[in-house]
Amino acid sequence: MKTNSNRSRRNHVSRSLRAPNGFSFYFKFIKNYLKNDYPNHSPQERMQIASEKWNSLSNTEKNEYIKYANDDRILKQNPDLTVVQASNVNEPGNNKSLVMIFSDLSSHPVASDLGLRTSEEYFDYDKYYKD
Repeated sequence: MKTNSNRSRRNHVSRSLRAPNGFSFYFKFIKNYLKNDYPNHSPQERMQIASEKWNSLSNTEKNEYIKYANDDRILKQNPDLTVVQASNVNEPGNNKSLVMIFSDLSSHPVASDLGLRTSEEYFDYDKYYKD
């Protein structure tokens, strides 16, 4: 059996993959819907339909997927970060939640080379954060 040398070489080469973008997350979200709605279409045709739907989205809707992709990229690059979801309980009609990302360094500022004054001069961290 003869195999294409380029194809087998491509499978064995380790390459760094790009971080998923907003469209990648959008496609992951609607892939199953497209499969159900267009069962006789090829995957390439479904991808084309997805790209047409993506292009018809408003910038506000696209930005939600782009923000999600950026957050995902940041969390994968910094595995020591912790994500906490807090919802605003004071506003009953508010469906959105606040996402806060913390790292181990968030309560201990690091000296800056920029010559800026740090918040340590104004705030006593040991009073509130005891290790």
